[in-house]
Amino acid sequence: MQNLIQFLIKYGYLGLFLVLQAICFNLIVNYNQSQGEIWINSVHLASSRINNESQDVRNYFRLSEINDSLALVNAELLEQIVNYKVYSKDNSYQKYQTKDSVPYRLIQAPIASKTLGLRNNFFTIAKGWDQGIQEDQGVLCFDGIVGTVIKTSKHYSKVLLINNSESKISAKVKDKGYFGNLKWTGSDYTTFTLEAIPKYAEVVIGDTILTSGYSTLFPKELFIGVVDGIEVEEGSSNFSLSVKTKQDVTLLDYVYVIDQDNVEELRTINASGLNDE
Repeated sequence: MQNLIQFLIKYGYLGLFLVLQAICFNLIVNYNQSQGEIWINSVHLASSRINNESQDVRNYFRLSEINDSLALVNAELLEQIVNYKVYSKDNSYQKYQTKDSVPYRLIQAPIASKTLGLRNNFFTIAKGWDQGIQEDQGVLCFDGIVGTVIKTSKHYSKVLLINNSESKISAKVKDKGYFGNLKWTGSDYTTFTLEAIPKYAEVVIGDTILTSGYSTLFPKELFIGVVDGIEVEEGSSNFSLSVKTKQDVTLLDYVYVIDQDNVEELRTINASGLNDE
């Protein structure tokens, strides 16, 4: 009891002041129209701001889920684009009316780690053979090609990037038929060289470079970049084309792995010799 009395003596005046303030505030808000409207508007603004801040916090913790969902949608859209590019010219695309019947399927995969800043650069993606990833599959992003799967485990795969001194991609000049090997120059992540283009080729700056389709890694007609420079290879009768790409691999969070029908049969035929039975 003595403690309660001491507490009331010490804080009683403050408590009485707060009670009287509350009573005054209530009278002002309830019996003064303009002040009441200001109070209601202020409450609504504060409530709206709190709700927005709360939603931002919830969205932040859902970013991973949202990104995964967007990546799946992008995979389906890019898959349709790839199949259409490959088969639209010979009017055979209409044969593939369902997802299960298309010759190329894309598997979206988040990037788990990156090895960059070197002559030989790699990604590790967070999907492996348990999710359908195999060695020697091509890897895309929405702005172009990314690399090749070179090693897989149950849940992870290693991707050799096109930004790697060991990478060679078969590429061609759009609508002109000339093709060669695309190599990374090492100068920056968006500049490459297309080698072995004959001097008589009518190539100009601004021409589009596409995948040739002459390997099992990538289907034909996929965008790579544009020509931004033409040089004559020293001691050769060929051009060397400087190619600028859209994608910067340092900025990627997701990639799309190409799963192609009957690819093993094609590889077996390509690898067979004249005397094979």
